[in-house]
Amino acid sequence: MKKILLFLGVFLLSVGNVFAQYEDEDQQNTEIQDDQAEITSINDIVNEQQEATNRNAMEKHFSNVWRRRSYVNFVYGKEATLTPTKPIETGVDYNNGFAPVYKAQWYGSLQVGRSYRLHKKTIANVAQFCIDYTGLDLSVAHYEQEGNGRNLYDSSKELSTGFSYTPWNIEKYQADIAMTIGPSLTLSPFTYIKAKGLHFFQFRFYYHMGYEASGLYFKNNKNADVTTSGSEHETMGKGTKIDWGHGMVKTYGGVFSWKFLGVGYEHRTANLKYKSIETKTYGKDSYEFDAAVDRIYLQIKM
Repeated sequence: MKKILLFLGVFLLSVGNVFAQYEDEDQQNTEIQDDQAEITSINDIVNEQQEATNRNAMEKHFSNVWRRRSYVNFVYGKEATLTPTKPIETGVDYNNGFAPVYKAQWYGSLQVGRSYRLHKKTIANVAQFCIDYTGLDLSVAHYEQEGNGRNLYDSSKELSTGFSYTPWNIEKYQADIAMTIGPSLTLSPFTYIKAKGLHFFQFRFYYHMGYEASGLYFKNNKNADVTTSGSEHETMGKGTKIDWGHGMVKTYGGVFSWKFLGVGYEHRTANLKYKSIETKTYGKDSYEFDAAVDRIYLQIKM
């Protein structure tokens, strides 16, 4: 009987040890799983934070790519012309008695404007539609005298209205001030390339319309007068010769830029009607010209 009780005691003790080992192993496995879950959770948080940081950095980067929308253009004009829309008599034999197409010796301009976005977010970080407003477009051109410098006007001749001929053929300066507005499309085609510096290369295309005021200043030159003496010769040789005009202006062109610096081209046309401010001498008749110029410019973006 004692042997049986001893055997049962040893058996129960062994069974208890086995269960205790299983419990210890289960507890260890649970602790390991908890540690792994905690590590996984921390990694997820770190990864999410890193993704948020990268996303914010990219948003800031592209905001910087598209933020410059104000511009100042320093313009050089090529082949600027003034073309009479109808024959204009000059009262002299040069060019068969009519005003020719006047070609500027030099032309310069200054433009200041800003682009206003039509949508807040760019399209796929590639395209942006805007309305451009050029609040200041100030230009100056110089036209040399025509022909050989003599017999370019005749102070003794009068129009049928009794007023003197405007001396269109003598040396003159043209000054214009204009405002224009119109749509534009800006493209940044390299934004999907990893090199972030390339993201700042942009192409902008535009079409603008507006209105301008213009002035023509005729430089006095008695030697260009057919008539060499008399009161009319003295009056026209010394008097102020300024015509003022106004009319519609149109431009279209494009600019290639990187960050704050760009180079552009535009074609500009205007239809202008001029009148003399000296109405007592030249009357109140108006004279219509088409002005055209190809303009190349250096752009500063802000």
